[in-house]
Amino acid sequence: MASIAGSYDENAEPSSGYTPLPVGEYQLEIVESDYVATQSGNGMILKCKAQVVGGDFDGRPFYINYNLENANEQAQEIGQRDFAGLRRATGVLAPQDTEELHFKAFGVKIGQRKRKDTGELENNIVKYLFDGEQSAPPAANNNRPAAQQQRPAAASGGSKPWRK
Repeated sequence: MASIAGSYDENAEPSSGYTPLPVGEYQLEIVESDYVATQSGNGMILKCKAQVVGGDFDGRPFYINYNLENANEQAQEIGQRDFAGLRRATGVLAPQDTEELHFKAFGVKIGQRKRKDTGELENNIVKYLFDGEQSAPPAANNNRPAAQQQRPAAASGGSKPWRK
């Protein structure tokens, strides 16, 4: 048992659930990563927690999985291609440790698709942006969190639309 008295807002509104990001171009940065076995045990997945950098959705989490090793050749090929896009977009072409990818801003075009299991909308990365394709190039950041970088404040005036 643990006391939580005074640790919560009694008047807080319940979460309205997950709302996908609008389709468009975003800057992201990876803030956490882990390399774990697939549920079936026949491969390895690089699980990344990223966050949006700048704009109205600054700080919003975005989760990305890369199926780097898998008995299913097609699943592995897709994972390897996606990871190649991440490496090129971050400029970290041959990482030895996932931490080398942390806090490196990179551009993506995000789309929406329906989940096969629930039919609900979810976001997906349609394309990694590099070689002048992105609207705003990522700033050099020496592998530090974006919060420690100098960047413009979110245009939303501090309110996080996904926290409503």
